[in-house]
Amino acid sequence: MDILSIKLLVDQIACRQGKEVLREIVNMLISLRNITVKRVHEPRTNYGAMPIKRYFGHESLLAYQVALELVGWIEQVETSSKCSQNALVKLDKATTAIILNIAEGNGRFSNADQIKFLQIASKSTTQSAALMDTAGFSEVELRKGRHFLHRISLLISGLIKSKKNTIAVY
Repeated sequence: MDILSIKLLVDQIACRQGKEVLREIVNMLISLRNITVKRVHEPRTNYGAMPIKRYFGHESLLAYQVALELVGWIEQVETSSKCSQNALVKLDKATTAIILNIAEGNGRFSNADQIKFLQIASKSTTQSAALMDTAGFSEVELRKGRHFLHRISLLISGLIKSKKNTIAVY
């Protein structure tokens, strides 16, 4: 929903309504998980303690927020840049993969699953950097895009390290 909002494909009201529906679904799934807790035991994630404007846990991650800024910046720059359309489509897919994998990983319960998706997001960050190099951005645009990607890469690395250092309590 955030990506659609950044790309101005849905308005803020529709985004908020969509997130409310998705949060209800997540709460139902967590309830189902709690019913089967005797068969499968995973650490509990507290979805109920989030601020009102944040519907999901991944929205509070700085890596997610900066990746959304990157997608918004690319949307603005692509109209004025002389980049090839093919390169922009590939860059859009790679930067969207960063966002989706950060969110997916944060929604997983085990540290191993979270790390797996964060590593995929990290690979997408590297791919995005390579695509920017070949897309035909101006020197100023390239420098700004690389700054976004470098920051995202550092944030993702920090998340991975923190997950590796966390011992799951069962």
